Amino acid sequence: MNKVLTPVNIICLLLLAAAGIFYYVVTLPPKVPEYELNTGPATVSKNVRLYFNDAALEKYRTEERTIELAVDNETTFARTALKALMDGPKAEGSVSTLPKTGEVPDVFTREGHYYVNLPAAWKNQTFGSTSELLLVCTITRTLLDLNPNNLDVAFMVDGKTVESLAGHVDLRNAFNRESCP
Repeated sequence: MNKVLTPVNIICLLLLAAAGIFYYVVTLPPKVPEYELNTGPATVSKNVRLYFNDAALEKYRTEERTIELAVDNETTFARTALKALMDGPKAEGSVSTLPKTGEVPDVFTREGHYYVNLPAAWKNQTFGSTSELLLVCTITRTLLDLNPNNLDVAFMVDGKTVESLAGHVDLRNAFNRESCP
């Protein structure tokens, strides 16, 4: 008579059971990770220094403001600062040279440089040489104050590099702090 419970049969039975357990564990659905909900504030407040001009267009006038950011990153910060700059000054005696169009310029950064894409509608504005230079310089100074590590600001119109916005200021080269004294 043959024995059923031989050592070889027991080892095979244990291996079969181990294979079954292994198969069960491998085919289980993965655990859904648990994430902590963001319980912080819905917006982030940041201070910004905006550059405007005096009424005679001879010197800069600054205004400190607190702006609210829905997303705290450099691009959103720069775009929101430009929106505040377009809204104009609150202090009496200050003026803005930025057009009052509804379009806010797009801004992005790369490797320490700001790139500002001005709306095409801004090209249709009539700027004098002083107004055009002050428009570029108020944007440049405002952006460079946001992040002192950034070196300069390059301008485009409607996604393309242009010689000038209104024929007075060369926009082919980037502007830095020394370009806008």
